[in-house]
Amino acid sequence: MSKIVINIVVCILIVVICGAVTVGIVMIRRSPVVEQSRIEKVTNIEILKLSETTIHDSFTVTGSLDPWKDVLLSSEAKGKIEWLGAEEGDKVNVGSELLKVDRSSAEIRYKQAQIEFAMASLELERVQKLLEKGIGSTQSLDKTKVERDMAQSDLNTKKMELDYTTVVAPFSGFIDKIEKDKDEFVNVGTPLITLIQINKLKMMVGIADQDIPFFSIGDPVTIVVDAYKDQKFSGTIYRIGQRADSTTHTFQTEIELDNWTGILKPGMIARAVLIRQSYPESIAIPIFSILTDGIKKFVFIERDGKAIKTPISVLLHQGNLAVIEEGLECNDRLIVAGHRNLRDQNLVNVKSAQP
Repeated sequence: MSKIVINIVVCILIVVICGAVTVGIVMIRRSPVVEQSRIEKVTNIEILKLSETTIHDSFTVTGSLDPWKDVLLSSEAKGKIEWLGAEEGDKVNVGSELLKVDRSSAEIRYKQAQIEFAMASLELERVQKLLEKGIGSTQSLDKTKVERDMAQSDLNTKKMELDYTTVVAPFSGFIDKIEKDKDEFVNVGTPLITLIQINKLKMMVGIADQDIPFFSIGDPVTIVVDAYKDQKFSGTIYRIGQRADSTTHTFQTEIELDNWTGILKPGMIARAVLIRQSYPESIAIPIFSILTDGIKKFVFIERDGKAIKTPISVLLHQGNLAVIEEGLECNDRLIVAGHRNLRDQNLVNVKSAQP
């Protein structure tokens, strides 16, 4: 009986010892995992070092470029076109003769008026000399003066009619279109030539009523033209409409644009960048770097290898940027990538930095 007890005790001891060994082995194997779980995860991030800059609160409107002047010259005389002095596309100077209508009848009438004026002037001179000698009357002199003045007026009219047979350029520009050909008959008022001035151009845009208080005549405007996407052109506000358009409820605004080089052409599509207000020494950050907890907006900045949760206040949005009113300072290291799953004070590793 004692041997049986001894055997049982021995078996129990063996089982206990084996169990202890097994538990020890398991604990030894698990201990690195436990220790490893206690090591905090380090998140790779990208940062943007913040600096102050001038931010423009602006918006863009689209339109087309128009000639500064666009005039349709019409005939002021009746007759056949006897001479054309320009072709479409020609550059002409102010005062250049462009077209002549048959002058023969107008010249005859003008020469006749010259003769009549000369005769009336001689008659007035004769009557004055007679009156100086006591011959004649003041009534006769007055009548002669009236006749001379009427002859003068008729001469001026005939000279004007003769001048009307020649169409001249009222300003320097380009011949855009010629409506009639040589030898065609025209009446007074018949459209003849379209003349455009393009050393300056204009662009008409609509400005909403809530934006009108920000703009005045003479304000600068930046123009971008699709044909020259890599260039920016400078313009100024020339005129602001005094009444809103009944359809668009915007105020028609005319922008003046210098074009001395002539590379810009009427009809080109353009975009005008209008600045409501400028904010110097401001900090702007990418919108995608901003997070929210449902109530407040915040960002993460990197400091000493840790992510610091920083509440912010946004002044305005401009394109893909947010202008910061409070919360950030110059030289802060804003986390712009890897920030979505961060928590305050998490360890971070800067993989790249944007200047």
